[in-house]
Amino acid sequence: MIVQDYVLKNIFSFLTGVSVLLYSNSAIAAEKIVFKYGIFRESVSVEKLTKFAETGEVSPMLNLLLNQARQDPQTVRNVLTKEVNASPVVLDPGLTQLAQRKRYL
Repeated sequence: MIVQDYVLKNIFSFLTGVSVLLYSNSAIAAEKIVFKYGIFRESVSVEKLTKFAETGEVSPMLNLLLNQARQDPQTVRNVLTKEVNASPVVLDPGLTQLAQRKRYL
């Protein structure tokens, strides 16, 4: 139960960040999102993730990821399309640091 709560919180946090990036006009564009779960690592294109958020159509890879994470597709879709009020002033330092760290990994 604790592990499941931890995973759900991480997925929610991640998807909230993704939704901010997908629906923000001033966000830096990404081509794919990499999902990590233990030793499991797979990527999904932003195009497919956006299509899922907008239409509900699930690509085979995204379907596999949702099944592995035991996530209800509609719940994930609701999180992806939920409007998040966030100040660019608050988000900028964190996103800049994240981008800089990823550059050196």
